[in-house]
Amino acid sequence: MYNRVPLYVKLKEYIYGLICENHDRPDYKLPSENMLCATFSVSRITVKKALASVEEEGYITRVKGSGTYIRQSADISRLAKYAPTPDVNDNDSYKITKKRTLGLILPDINSRYALQIISGVQEKAAAAGWDVILASAMFDSEKEEETVRKLLSSVDALIISPIDYSIYNKEILKLSLKRFPMVVLDNTLKGIDTDAVASDNKKASFDATAYFLNLGKRNIAVVTQPTHKVLTLLERLSGYRQALEAYGLPFNPNLVMETLNNYDVNAINKICAFYDAMPQIDALIAFNYETGVNAIRAAMQRTQLCFTTNEIVIFDEEFEEIYDFLKFDINYIKQDAKKIGVVAFELILEHFSDPTRLRKRIIIKSEFVTHKKQ
Repeated sequence: MYNRVPLYVKLKEYIYGLICENHDRPDYKLPSENMLCATFSVSRITVKKALASVEEEGYITRVKGSGTYIRQSADISRLAKYAPTPDVNDNDSYKITKKRTLGLILPDINSRYALQIISGVQEKAAAAGWDVILASAMFDSEKEEETVRKLLSSVDALIISPIDYSIYNKEILKLSLKRFPMVVLDNTLKGIDTDAVASDNKKASFDATAYFLNLGKRNIAVVTQPTHKVLTLLERLSGYRQALEAYGLPFNPNLVMETLNNYDVNAINKICAFYDAMPQIDALIAFNYETGVNAIRAAMQRTQLCFTTNEIVIFDEEFEEIYDFLKFDINYIKQDAKKIGVVAFELILEHFSDPTRLRKRIIIKSEFVTHKKQ
């Protein structure tokens, strides 16, 4: 029977719930029309109809160019049945006895970067008496949404590294609208109000590029996975371009190869072809570990290059502990992944202490490491 209720009525009931929950917050702004469309998979016409009806009833005020706000003078007594059901977690005695559970969703759990995030989260969670459920989305956006849905029945909070920053994950969007305790790693999502933790990717890329520029390099290439889905890669590309600009050099798109992915079996051959097409390359920055390793392997197959393996920088060090055993000198960006995990869980705890506080975006410093073996 519930499914036969018109969509705009369901939407109105959802808005009533937000009004009841946030009526005492004079600065509270309702979700935008775009966010409501994405959350409920409805047309803008349906959203406008629902908002117009609630406004006519006197519960909200729509300010052109600003947003939709709750009318503080409105009598919301008639909306009591739409108020959120009190959560047992709001009972102080229950907080003491209930062991909370965190869901941690990462694109993969194989890299050292991912393992260090897991280590940081688990270390802080154990100290706080929390359990952790770990899941991998396997670089699949649909699996990511499915994983979020499955975990919600079992977890009290969520830390997630979204696969694609440019699209709405509807499950994450719904959680953000409900102010569910959640922290996003790396791929900050446009228009979604959550805590976020990321590395300073732009500065790290700027420093790596400037390092080569100071050595007199002028044709610095980039190899990367496709950047359009991953905010961290876009930030790294931005840092690269800013460094060139700072040194008065134009950006040459032909020096950027972004057709690779972690599972491309032909990656080495493609990079070799890239080297052959751009023989002027005199240094190279790889925006992730896998492409960096393939760039080195490709360089080993070409004898007429204008650069050596010591003139390659790799993001995401995976080999620091065995560096002295490696054949080549390798420059790399060391992200403090464990600290990212620690800070992310600390933000979860902050949410439980004060659910109404403003959301934070915290940037964790990376380190550019360059050295030669003696």
